[in-house]
Amino acid sequence: MEQMTLERAVEVFAHGFAFTRSYTHPYVVERKHGLTIMHDTPGRYDGERNPEYIILRMTPEKGVKALRRAGCVRGGVCVIEDNDADLATSKEAYKKFGLRLFRREPFFAGLTAEAPKYKNPIPIKRVKTQDQADAVNRANRRRQILPEHLGREDTVRLYAAYDEDDPVGWVSSIPAGEANWVSNLYVSRAFRGKGVGRGLMSAMLQDDCAHGVEWSVLLASGDGARLDPHVGYQRIGTLQLFMPGDEWRASV
Repeated sequence: MEQMTLERAVEVFAHGFAFTRSYTHPYVVERKHGLTIMHDTPGRYDGERNPEYIILRMTPEKGVKALRRAGCVRGGVCVIEDNDADLATSKEAYKKFGLRLFRREPFFAGLTAEAPKYKNPIPIKRVKTQDQADAVNRANRRRQILPEHLGREDTVRLYAAYDEDDPVGWVSSIPAGEANWVSNLYVSRAFRGKGVGRGLMSAMLQDDCAHGVEWSVLLASGDGARLDPHVGYQRIGTLQLFMPGDEWRASV
């Protein structure tokens, strides 16, 4: 079995992220100037959303040259680093060019067949009906799944944790090539620290494995970074998200 490299994980991230952003208007992935670029297709009625630029295996100097060739003046610049990278040095190098560090998120990958099983503290179900989807959408105030995805085995699968009939947590698994991307893990505040997030992730990974998915990939928040090793993930790198400042825009 092939290892999950950072290159492969970045492809999963790009296509999974673009999939969720395509719920309202197509958001596509392309390779250009050595970068992976995610952006709107033309014709969005209420204004174009910010693009996202992914830099991998480039020095800051080469990354900056590629961004300038691509015409980057707004949006996010995602610099992906290995586990042994000097993040502070990288941050300072991009800062000199007018790119400000916004946040850091660790990259994780895990084999679904090696994910431990946990007893769920409250009922966790895959969302298969429109009524179930509407309940999650209302709780989240944003669509987590579209009607055309419900009940299908070849697209996004959404899982929800329930307190009686009310969804109090959810997570999605999105096919992205030969692996799946984990999207939007959330647990409501009153149910945190009770094993609900762990239960959601475990249920999702067991179902991924049953569907023949070998690898699961995600970016973690602070809470997620503490949870993910307990459900079988290993850290494979870090995403540093930079935003263009005035100095950068003046130089492009």
